[in-house]
Order: sequence, then structure tokens, then C-alpha cells
Amino acid sequence: RRDVIIVFLGGHGDAIDNHFVFVTEDVVSKDNDLEKYGIPWSTFQGLRSIPAPTIFLLDACHSHNATHDETAVREFAHDADMSGFFVLSATSDQQELANESANLKHGFLTYIILKAASEADGINPQNNRFQGDVEWPEIVEYVNKQLPLISGNEQIPSFAASRDLESQMFTIPMFRPKGVLND
Repeated sequence: RRDVIIVFLGGHGDAIDNHFVFVTEDVVSKDNDLEKYGIPWSTFQGLRSIPAPTIFLLDACHSHNATHDETAVREFAHDADMSGFFVLSATSDQQELANESANLKHGFLTYIILKAASEADGINPQNNRFQGDVEWPEIVEYVNKQLPLISGNEQIPSFAASRDLESQMFTIPMFRPKGVLND
């Protein structure tokens, strides 16, 4: 199978006992509403039953907590032959806030991913340009380099994986030239 599940969460995030919680619009007060209306990271455990790799792109404050949660990453990938569980977060221990820019009209991580999609073609490390399909390992490398640059080192991404990023399974393209964002 070549199916891949990609879950993107962009918006507000918080933490309860160092566990990532995605903040929905129903959360008005952290003290009163976060546990009731927020979506805790553990909610995504249901994806374990699907025999496909799962990639999370988290552009929200405190999302690095998902990369530190062993039950969320290592144990989610219950079948090493069929699935992997990957989390790429816009934040890290060094900086818990995921910033956005009015000029870019997105959070920094979202902007970088959209840029990779629009320039699809694989990363050429010599000139930091894309060449051909953009595969998952290239996205991780690109975000790790670009996020600190465009945020003025205010955001350092974090990444966690249940298996080796270089696995043959992940050489499938995330974006292709003339893909969804290109005319």
C-alpha cells in the first residue's frame, strides 16, 4: 500500500500536564473550557487501527509536547511493517509559541509547507531550491532549516518518529511539480 494519512492542525494550542491540546473555537477560558472543548493529543490514538503511515503537521503553540509523548509517537506505530507515526511541530522546548505573520498570512510552519508545495521538486541543498517531487524526509529537512530563519530564531521546530525517517516507505512524494498550489 502507498496510502498515507496526513493530519494538519493549524491554530491555537495549549498543554495540560505537558500533553498537547488543540484549542477549538469553543474554548473561551483555559481554566473552564480547555478540558471540555479542547482536543487532547490522545484523541488521535484511533488512527492506530489504520495500516498506513500517519504524518502530523502541527502549527500551534505547545505542539512540541506531542513530540515528547512516548505513547503518542512510539506506541502509535503498532505494526512496524505497515505504519509509521511522524510528528513535525512548529515549537520546541526552547520556544513554546508558534508565531504567525500578517505579511505571510499564515503561521510560519504553514507558510513553509505551502512554499514547499508551490515550489515542489525536492530540495537541492546547494541552493536550497526544489527539484522534482518533495518527499517527506525533504519536508522535515526543509522545515528544520527554514523555520528558524524566517522566524528570526524565535521558533525551533521539533520532530519525532516511531521509525526511521529514511524508510523506503517514505520516499513517496508529498508534493509534485505543478501540484495543487501551482497553476
